[in-house]
Amino acid sequence: MRLSVDASVAVKWFVSEPLSENARLLLAHRLELHAPDLLLAEFANVICKKIRRKEFEASPRYVDSLSMLGETITLHPVEDLIERAMLISLEIEHPVYDCLYVACAEETESRLMTADQKLVNKVSGRSLDLDIDFIGADGFADEVTAAATALVIRKETVVQLIEAHDRLAETRESVRDARHGEARPFVIETSKDAGFYFDSVTYRRLAELFRELGDEERIDLLALGWFGRHRDEDWPSLFEHACKMIDMVDEHYTLGVGHHWREGYERLTGVSL
Repeated sequence: MRLSVDASVAVKWFVSEPLSENARLLLAHRLELHAPDLLLAEFANVICKKIRRKEFEASPRYVDSLSMLGETITLHPVEDLIERAMLISLEIEHPVYDCLYVACAEETESRLMTADQKLVNKVSGRSLDLDIDFIGADGFADEVTAAATALVIRKETVVQLIEAHDRLAETRESVRDARHGEARPFVIETSKDAGFYFDSVTYRRLAELFRELGDEERIDLLALGWFGRHRDEDWPSLFEHACKMIDMVDEHYTLGVGHHWREGYERLTGVSL
């Protein structure tokens, strides 16, 4: 989801004040953030004011936060936005500084997120081609969380992977019956067992499908497996954990939770596969 943010939001990422918790939701993994480069100056000005008012002590971390903002947000030159911002300012009778954020949201075709209720009131009901959201509005947290954890992987891809995993399960059952008889489950106990299993046509096909996935799709797949297995856990928590763990687990682990993909997908989406 593509969003624009203003300084009223960015400050709350670093300073604990009303609506800070909602503002920090916008730092979620899958939210693409934009702002005019004016944001750096406005952010620095607000922080300096708060320090002068003794709201908190000066700290190098607030200087370091400027570079973090540049890494977190795609910043757009004011010179590319100023003409449109002037026209918006005249239309809604509001300062040009704030209208630069409105112009940025228009330019990037994104929703503008702000903690400035006055700006929301000025923009709402006008003929501007954008959506603007007050981060303190009812339902804001739920809406942002849903957008930030929405599946990237397509339904058709999940179905294809589940079918490949089902064929692998059938292969495993055949090996079990042939080697150990019906009374004993198949377990990879030796390098010979592992070699047979991982070199099988069905495993190679599943692995090939997995290797074609992008990083975001792999996160979805890992989280779906956990969501199908842990029915007492909520999706946002498992998704966030998957984002952190995806580079720490190997291919075999993610494919190993494949027998829970169907249940996880159906539980999350309400769509039967």
